[in-house]
Amino acid sequence: MKKIYLFLTALFMCGITFAQTVPVSEISPGQKYNIKHVATGLYLNHLENNDDGDFNVNVLLPGESAFEFEFTAVSGLEATYNVGVDGGYIGGTNWNIQLQPTITETANTRIILLPNDDGSLQLRAAWQSDNVISLDNHTVTAPGSRIYANKTSGTNSKWVLETAAAVPATVKVVSTSPITGAVGVDVAAPLVITFNKRITLLTADGITIGSATGNATASANVLTITHAQLEFDTDYTVTIPKGTINDFDEVITFSFRTAAEPVLPSGGKRYTIQHSSGLYLTANTTTVVLGAELTNDLSQIFTFTDAAGEGGNFNIATQQGFLYNNGGWTASFKTALEDVPNEKIKASISGAYTTLRALSRGANEYFGRDNATSTSVYFNKGLDLSLWTLKELQEPDAIVVLSTTPEDNAPKVAQNAKLSAVFNTVVNPADLSGITINGIPVNVANISVIGTTLTIAHAAFDLDTQYTVVIPTGTITGYDEAITWTFKTAAPVVLANGKKYNLKHVQTGYYLTLNTTAPVAKIAPATGDEDQIVELVVGDGFYNLGVLGQYLAANGYSPALSTDPANANSKFELTHDGLTTKIQSFAYQGTTKYFSPQNTASGSTSFMDSDGNDVREFWAFEEIVEPAELLVKTLTPIADAVNVSNTAVISILFNKAIAKTNLSGITILNADATAVAGVAGTIAGSRLNITYSGELAYGKTYTVTVPENAIEGFATPITWSFTIANPVLPQEPRSYNIKNSKSGLYLTLSGLTLTVAAKNNAATQIFSFSNPDPTNLNVFDIAVDGKYVAKEGSNAWTLTLLADPAATSQFEVIPEGVGIKFRALSNAATEFLGPNNNDGTGDVYLNKAVSVVWELEEVDVPLAIYKRFPSVSETNVAINAAVKAQFNKDITASDLETVTIKYGENSVVTGVVATAAGATISIAHDDFAFSTTYTVTIPAAVVGLEAEKPAFSWSFTTEAAPAITSITPTDNATDVAIAANTAIKVDFDKTVLPGEVTGVKISANSTDLEDVVATVSGTSLTITHPVLDYSTVYTVTVPAVAVKGLVRDTVWSFTTTAAPTKRSTLPLENAVNVQLNTQIRVTFDKAPVAGSAGLAGVTLTSADAPNENLARPATVSGSNLSITKAANVTLKNRTVYTVTVPANTIKGVTEEIKWSFTTVAGTGIEDIYAENVVVYPTVSKGNLTVTTPGNASVKVVDVSGRTLANYHSNGNLNIDLNYANGLYIIQVDDNGSVSSHKVILKK
Repeated sequence: MKKIYLFLTALFMCGITFAQTVPVSEISPGQKYNIKHVATGLYLNHLENNDDGDFNVNVLLPGESAFEFEFTAVSGLEATYNVGVDGGYIGGTNWNIQLQPTITETANTRIILLPNDDGSLQLRAAWQSDNVISLDNHTVTAPGSRIYANKTSGTNSKWVLETAAAVPATVKVVSTSPITGAVGVDVAAPLVITFNKRITLLTADGITIGSATGNATASANVLTITHAQLEFDTDYTVTIPKGTINDFDEVITFSFRTAAEPVLPSGGKRYTIQHSSGLYLTANTTTVVLGAELTNDLSQIFTFTDAAGEGGNFNIATQQGFLYNNGGWTASFKTALEDVPNEKIKASISGAYTTLRALSRGANEYFGRDNATSTSVYFNKGLDLSLWTLKELQEPDAIVVLSTTPEDNAPKVAQNAKLSAVFNTVVNPADLSGITINGIPVNVANISVIGTTLTIAHAAFDLDTQYTVVIPTGTITGYDEAITWTFKTAAPVVLANGKKYNLKHVQTGYYLTLNTTAPVAKIAPATGDEDQIVELVVGDGFYNLGVLGQYLAANGYSPALSTDPANANSKFELTHDGLTTKIQSFAYQGTTKYFSPQNTASGSTSFMDSDGNDVREFWAFEEIVEPAELLVKTLTPIADAVNVSNTAVISILFNKAIAKTNLSGITILNADATAVAGVAGTIAGSRLNITYSGELAYGKTYTVTVPENAIEGFATPITWSFTIANPVLPQEPRSYNIKNSKSGLYLTLSGLTLTVAAKNNAATQIFSFSNPDPTNLNVFDIAVDGKYVAKEGSNAWTLTLLADPAATSQFEVIPEGVGIKFRALSNAATEFLGPNNNDGTGDVYLNKAVSVVWELEEVDVPLAIYKRFPSVSETNVAINAAVKAQFNKDITASDLETVTIKYGENSVVTGVVATAAGATISIAHDDFAFSTTYTVTIPAAVVGLEAEKPAFSWSFTTEAAPAITSITPTDNATDVAIAANTAIKVDFDKTVLPGEVTGVKISANSTDLEDVVATVSGTSLTITHPVLDYSTVYTVTVPAVAVKGLVRDTVWSFTTTAAPTKRSTLPLENAVNVQLNTQIRVTFDKAPVAGSAGLAGVTLTSADAPNENLARPATVSGSNLSITKAANVTLKNRTVYTVTVPANTIKGVTEEIKWSFTTVAGTGIEDIYAENVVVYPTVSKGNLTVTTPGNASVKVVDVSGRTLANYHSNGNLNIDLNYANGLYIIQVDDNGSVSSHKVILKK
């Protein structure tokens, strides 16, 4: 299959960034915007003036005025704007769009913005009522495609606004055409390299196309290389050396293979005619259309004969007649030539293709496809839609009769049956006068010879009569044998109650085929299966048609099944002439509407309301005579079948109705004799159905056995085997053809959507799989022809193509049957990618449930790099970045030592070691330098290609060296805390890598501190250190070698804070009446740090025992040094206690801190747990505060023991003592721990 690749592009992974979409509500006056076409990823722009309009879509040129649009709202009109660009305004009057120099007060310079639910918008020219602005249908995916104002709203008319992009800093390649690895490339097509910004061609010297040279021109961002016609079917490598383009110092290279040489037809030869889309020209009964390939089918065989009196022009014959231009532009057939221009077809060569043109049409009007998605073919199309590949069919050594119609000895032939003889090659009549039917000569006027077929027209035959046709020797030139065959017409059929029939559709020869689910009734070739058996029930003035244990019924115009034969919808009237029958539902009695198929194709659904086409409404009831001997007719799956679904239906069809004896012994065993669970048999008419639990295992062989006498009257066992499919699952980055399991057709790119078509090996049928999430290996992005298959917006069913992968382009791959299913991740679990029609044909959607199983066939594409790490021309690359090349298939590598990474003129990176595994070459290396461009080179021989082939090479640039953003503490900082956790670090503007950090130091008074350790993590170098000294100047030194990329040492100083001073003590020095549960602490003016003396030397002693330390080791918290009594120590009443904090207990406090206090006098009442409760004042004027550790019960008791009041404390309680002066006891119960406290009330 040959393919035009002029407009095929593949985005290089070159660091391109994409702007954010701007909603209509956020459009700002004066702001410039780029307008992006959603489906293609191309941008609207203004071109020079031409007849068709001034605008197209193309690769974005950032900063170019032709791509920058300003929106000015039109006052009083909702969502209506004047859209300025390139010194003018978008405008027009009809289908074309042109640049207007000024704004008019009419609709002719107004654009209406219509938002879509998915965030995109439609652009409507205000001078159009319903249509929108979109691409021309004929070239929907091509850069340079024209834009028109009269297009229908849909996938191809969605746009988004982006804030105008700045001019890129560096020149990068965006795409090449053809893409590397392309096949079937047009030998005359120019080569196109598209860049991300405007370019200047410095020199064309050195540009090569294999051994040929080309003429290069630069326009805007496109380099175009024209050339003499290339050789057909030849590999070429394009090389564009460094220095060809301004500011671009890289070699550009890509390879492709040209198309095979096109065929110019010869008179008397037969051909198949394939369109450049991959579809085949196909003749039906009235015209020609495009369809899938049908091997050796006469509808796709065309015979070219030299046109009378015209050299180089042809008549084209089909099985229906001669192709001609039937007025206007339509194609039709004629049975006799008239030597007029509309039947003469001019064949010419255009690049890699053949063109066909009717002489009755203009010089630029060709025979071609109606548009990029249509299957219709007309005589008035442009060249781009009219490119064909002719494949000559080999002529036989001798003329042979392939078939006759009817076949020899055929029974039950229809009265109006076609009479014909088909030969194996094109034949010419010699003498037609001797042909006879039952000895009666046939009028020569009723005989035609067209291409390979001789046809005899005749009057209706008599019923139940034998006929013999004789074509004598000498009738056909070069064929010296007589042709004789006999057939018998059908006898009158008597329609009888209870008899079974096959219903043959008279026009097509197909049979009525029934199903329990939609479509209930269709026509299909004869199978002999029960779904083609109709049992006739004769009622009182009506008939029932029994099918599949139910009755055919009408559901409106659609067929249905009913269990009620008395229902009016199940009743039919049969109009029978003895041979053929018209079937009419009671719902249509009195009309001309009858039960008939919708069209003549196999699989066509039958409906109750025909359009009055008499030919299509006739059926023939063929009685089924039950045989005497019971035999197996069909095994399902067939014996020794391979590639069987893992959910296969297993059954045996007998030649007549069966009855069971005992079905319990049926088994299904795999190869190791393990039985499948849940096996059971059921009988339905003449079929034994065998079911089982679960699914069968992929790749396994199974044997089914039905024991002898399981079926009544069948004394021998039935056994057969089959093998379950082992579906091919996609792998990254492999490429595949994707075949629909139902139709055998292949998933095919068609415009901006997908369809199914015959296999053609074109780029539009090669799909590559990439895995966006390594943790979810059954989810893939699927690309074809450089674009990603995706769900369109919020629609559950429609597809679109995206320039870049997105969440909507992710598909789950699910093994099923003989293959796999694809589900858009955002769709329901029961919605899959599949053809629109149940037979696996038609355009493809995302919400299908039938014909959704696909089979992958891996494509052996030319070896190419699939992904580069870092990517081509990537910037800001880490100096330790992984370098690798992932190819599009597994490689066998050798001479890996020849792989290099270089920089500068020819300097080699050290430490380079290349290794290969699978499809990937990984290249270890020493760290790169910052801000340096490196070039990776993998010689072709390393991956098994010929040594003279161009090497795989790409370049990237490393990131700039890290810069210090801050130091902590800042240089010359004062009052810096001395704690070991005081941060000392250097922060950088990016993640940094450690160098030699052992030289990092902190010094004071020319002495380096010990235990200083530097670590590098993230964007920081952090220095851990011991506790510092007070009032000391420290200097931090970070050598340049400590962090990779530093060019000089970093040195700074700071001064620590002064030593702490005592602010207060608790209790106060010489305090009296101190509660026994008092806290004891020293508070400083800043957070203290333990000194060299340690905290264990702090003592609490009593006057009674001055040498006994009553305290635990002191603790530091916040600004406090706290002293806690040792376990089991309780302060005593009326006792002097002394606290001693030795010198240097606190760092910087060089003098001893010592003070004393006296505890309160006792109450005379035993205090239990008193140290946790505070009651004050002990001499009260009426108000009292009680502090408890938590929830507690509080009582006020007089000296007689009488309780005066009860309270509940949550930790702090205020009490008013409204009693007479005197002594009172406050009792506190804290969860069973009781304390009593004396209070004197003195008002």
